[in-house]
Amino acid sequence: MYLEHFGLMTKPFNIQPDPGFLYSAPQHESTLTVLEYGLLSDAGFVMITGEVGCGKTTLVRHVMNNLPETQVCAYMGTTHGDQRNLQRWINMAFGISIRHARDEAEEFEVFHRHLLDLHEQGKQALLIIDEAQNLTLSQLEMVRLLSNVNESATMLLKVALIGQPELRTLMKDSRLKQFAQRISMEFHLTPLAVDQVEGYVQHRLRVAGGDPRIFSTKAIKYLAYHSRGVPRVINNLADLALVYAFARGEKQVSQETLMAVVKDRMNQDILPLKEERAMTPSSPAVPSKTRTVEYN
Repeated sequence: MYLEHFGLMTKPFNIQPDPGFLYSAPQHESTLTVLEYGLLSDAGFVMITGEVGCGKTTLVRHVMNNLPETQVCAYMGTTHGDQRNLQRWINMAFGISIRHARDEAEEFEVFHRHLLDLHEQGKQALLIIDEAQNLTLSQLEMVRLLSNVNESATMLLKVALIGQPELRTLMKDSRLKQFAQRISMEFHLTPLAVDQVEGYVQHRLRVAGGDPRIFSTKAIKYLAYHSRGVPRVINNLADLALVYAFARGEKQVSQETLMAVVKDRMNQDILPLKEERAMTPSSPAVPSKTRTVEYN
């Protein structure tokens, strides 16, 4: 609709995770380092958390796309508390046939044999569980027990848990004390600050083949404030702003256009946006206390 008008090759602000648009802010680089090191070294469990829309899945897909051939990765993108047989879902993620398994014990044995076969081929099994905050305590305990296959010096399986902040709360439950002790690498991904939002927007415009100055500086600052620095919300507002600017015949998205977009979204009361207040160029996109990086 607006691609030709702005000289773009593709949509720059698609809300679907796309590793091709990965923006390397410091917190994203740190997350990538923790995730890659945790999956490629002899670390225990890896845990990555972050608010909804902060880009966790995009980072995970980037890592998956760049794994060496010796790494066999299974990705579980949907988890729910009503998944009674988590082992079956894990087997399916690895593409393991369990048609002849009579119960959960045999399903685990099939899984174990698969890991041993991979090891004999010189390969390493990786399991990435996204939206892990939806797992129940019993399911998380079952995931911990999977690490028992690594009792010898050989690491047959490495596991990464990806989830929202609620996952960290779950891990503080005394019943998961043994699990928490096995998490050797963790990181909490934070939203972008105002200056990072400008780099983020311009980066995506460049990747899409357009002029990085399609959004005015004032428009980006307005966007940064109301989005709270959350990439998915930025994409949502920025994409709609391009539509509004196209309809108005603008070649550059102005602050006024962004104001119209934010006002309309607030009136619809669907997308939660930050209320209006005075903002200076150095103002953070989110309160400073929520931007603290936790790294253990």
